[in-house]
Amino acid sequence: MDRTLRRLLTLGLLLGAPLALAQSSSAVQACWNRDVERMDYLQNPPEGGDNEFFTGVSDTSGNTNVTLVWPSHATLMDFTQRLYRIRVDLGGTAPTGCSNAYLNGLGYFLGTGVNPPAGPQALQGSYDPTKAYPDPGPTYSGGNGLSDGLSTGYAYRYRNWPTGSASGGTSETYTAACSGAGGAAQQAACLVCLNTRGYWLNPGVADSDITPSAAVFTTNWLRFHPVKWVLLALAYKRLVNGPLLLPLREAVLGQANDKGTTLLQKMLPQSCAGQGRPLNQKISAIDGVTYSSTAYPLAEMLFNAA
Repeated sequence: MDRTLRRLLTLGLLLGAPLALAQSSSAVQACWNRDVERMDYLQNPPEGGDNEFFTGVSDTSGNTNVTLVWPSHATLMDFTQRLYRIRVDLGGTAPTGCSNAYLNGLGYFLGTGVNPPAGPQALQGSYDPTKAYPDPGPTYSGGNGLSDGLSTGYAYRYRNWPTGSASGGTSETYTAACSGAGGAAQQAACLVCLNTRGYWLNPGVADSDITPSAAVFTTNWLRFHPVKWVLLALAYKRLVNGPLLLPLREAVLGQANDKGTTLLQKMLPQSCAGQGRPLNQKISAIDGVTYSSTAYPLAEMLFNAA
């Protein structure tokens, strides 16, 4: 329906409402009841509501439209739990060094029960320094995965890891990272932790400290338990490479710092074949995103998306 015509119809309904109420309150009540029932049905369908929408079954044209609003805030450089919470609320009686109850209780981030490609059985369980955990993106995306940008065999002080695949971060030898974070007095304890547990939380800083001095993590540990932007990019790649988006017209809008949105991918159906087909564009849409923004332009992003 033409947008102008739709607005005129809406305005007419609003202007006509008082007259309708005066003429037939029972009719209005019946209409209201039907609308409430319909809203309830759409919000709580009997079964398969989301599946019907995303597969286009409820749309006879088959061209259901989906726009992904893609964040790039610097908080995606964190783990799924903030470092403060890991130390204060979840760390147990000895939350620093490498005795943190939460970190030591973590299992491998990708289980065996998900749709392929899944995590292998050999990597399940708690962190094991004798195992080489692979780069998640290329390994589990199903094709064209985004690398985490980490350097194998090195360590990273807290949040010195890459802000995206295009940014290399600051990798260091275990010795240099420990010396930079805790100084000579903490170096020996830090090295023991990195070689046995894969991480070290500096006991000499405040719990609220989120500078690079707060902690050190090995590349192997960061691939055992990736930071949020790596998980987000992997989820997107798995989604695009799977069958769910094939019948959709799908677009991706990225964060333009504090100015709203920038177009990462036009709304295209997955219908063409050959080089340059929309699937290739979808797969690479988020590859250049850097997760370093300190702005929160959510309202502007949603406004621009609409």
